[in-house]
Amino acid sequence: MTNEADSLPVVTVGIPTFNRPEGLTKTLRCIAGQSYSNLDIVVSDNASPDPEGIRIAREFANRDSRIRVFSQKTNVGPLANFEFVLAQAQGDYFMWAADDDNWQEWFIEKCVTTLGRAGPKAVAAITEAQYFTEAGPCDFFFEGAAFHGRTGLGVRERLELMLDENYGNLFYSVFRRDALFIDGLPIFSALGLTSLNEISVLLCVASRGDWIVLPDIGIGKQTRMSTYRQARWEKTGGRLPKVCRATSLASIRSLFGYHASALSEIMRSLRCLKIPRNDIDALVARAKKNIWRHFLYLVVGYKAAR
Repeated sequence: MTNEADSLPVVTVGIPTFNRPEGLTKTLRCIAGQSYSNLDIVVSDNASPDPEGIRIAREFANRDSRIRVFSQKTNVGPLANFEFVLAQAQGDYFMWAADDDNWQEWFIEKCVTTLGRAGPKAVAAITEAQYFTEAGPCDFFFEGAAFHGRTGLGVRERLELMLDENYGNLFYSVFRRDALFIDGLPIFSALGLTSLNEISVLLCVASRGDWIVLPDIGIGKQTRMSTYRQARWEKTGGRLPKVCRATSLASIRSLFGYHASALSEIMRSLRCLKIPRNDIDALVARAKKNIWRHFLYLVVGYKAAR
């Protein structure tokens, strides 16, 4: 007799991990315990100095046949490890799972159900996330509010929305697997990316269809307090918390280099899209404006409240 769960689309969950055995344990418990059971779980340990993580992953795999464990012989860097788990994907859907986060048990089921109802016009779905630190949960704020209910947009409108309102946690959506490949290549290699700046990936995916952000809180995002404060400032504006500011010439130079590198990859991503040239030119101009305005906000430590 066929198990009912086996008739559901397969979701591959890629878990790149490095030297976080306790976090990996939590992640594997959350993912293996999802209400959506037709999962293909891929763990790739990036040559961690501490062998405990790979031992834990193999212990989970011995108890759960859905888990496949890989151990890189040398540290290939975070970008290559994220691409590695994507390249192993066997499912109709794919999601990355950080090795220090947690999820409500319904997270994958709700995202897959949402994508199924929307049909091929939607390529990614995610819920809101609540940040937490070692001290406990942080005050919640809607990070994806600009995306709530924003479906049925044209390609250029979707890309403008992503350029204006993108945020890092969108990277941890449930994707239609095909949206993360270009001509058979994983999106990182296809675009020639050299960093894990997520905006280039988000733009490429957004060019292919709707991105659905649900208002429910389905992800618990582990972070430092300074990262949480900056993420909140990005969406609410006002004065940037002092702990997040660039306070020296060296830090400003580093910030400039980061923004210049990100812009280069964003422009490369936009120019790879199969859309009219005038749209590409307009989007590149918008990207330049947004990037350097953001750099200025960070240097000044202030932007208008939203």
